[in-house]
Amino acid sequence: IAPIGSDEEVLQKIVNSRTPLILIDRKVDISYSHFVGANDVMVGAMATEHLIAMGCRRIAHLRGPDNSVGNKRLDGYKKALSRAGITFDLRLVTPVSSGDVDSKAQGAEYGKQLFAGSSKPDGLFCFSDPMAIGAMQSALEAGINIPKDLAMIGCGNLHYDDVLRIPLSSIDQKSERLGQ
Repeated sequence: IAPIGSDEEVLQKIVNSRTPLILIDRKVDISYSHFVGANDVMVGAMATEHLIAMGCRRIAHLRGPDNSVGNKRLDGYKKALSRAGITFDLRLVTPVSSGDVDSKAQGAEYGKQLFAGSSKPDGLFCFSDPMAIGAMQSALEAGINIPKDLAMIGCGNLHYDDVLRIPLSSIDQKSERLGQ
């Protein structure tokens, strides 16, 4: 099961019925289940550390949903900032997104909000590649030069080569391998 929400009661009933259960990609706190997925704290930290290594100091985060993946990537982002001596600024983190639904549109909308102010970020860590593509569109529309003025990174390593005007750095979650 790849749960999109956190309805622990339904999953717990499956576990209680002794039906074998493997959670894929998103971990939900139930009494017992197997889990296959990425270390999302590490994903968030790696993405943020990449931007820091590129010289970014004002790094925004287009965050994901309020689930294990979104929350742990946010935790990794915060840890990487702290290790680099960069103060966490809640104003640089967008509200909880609805996840995979309309990610590109959400990225575009959140991007417009981030790039409208006078204090723009110089780095942007996006919860997913589709969200990053939407944010990239907003940055380009705002006249922001990527990667000169804004470095970006997404997650998923999805292949959108034919729609991207500018290459997108991305954390590869090895989705095919996780499925296997």
